[in-house]
Amino acid sequence: MPEHGVRDRHSQCPFQLLIHDQRGSVRSAGSALFYEVDDKHFLITNWHIVSGRNFLNGKPLVTPSWEPLRITAKLAAYGAAIARRDVGSTVDGDRIG
Repeated sequence: MPEHGVRDRHSQCPFQLLIHDQRGSVRSAGSALFYEVDDKHFLITNWHIVSGRNFLNGKPLVTPSWEPLRITAKLAAYGAAIARRDVGSTVDGDRIG
């Protein structure tokens, strides 16, 4: 891999995402990673994590259905305790959180 390819300093550290419902309760969890291109940083995760829907048919993943309202990222840093940070997300141009 080239020095600035897929395996760069940002993509080697996956982290946990906590998915919250409309009441603020954690309903599920997923994983994500950071990726850098042209000095821009991106949070990469699967579509079903932020949409709560099956990617093949668009139907809700759980019954009764609910939509994620907020996503919290659990990040760790050297010499520091685990930090939590809300992550603003968009799905098909709609902001969720």
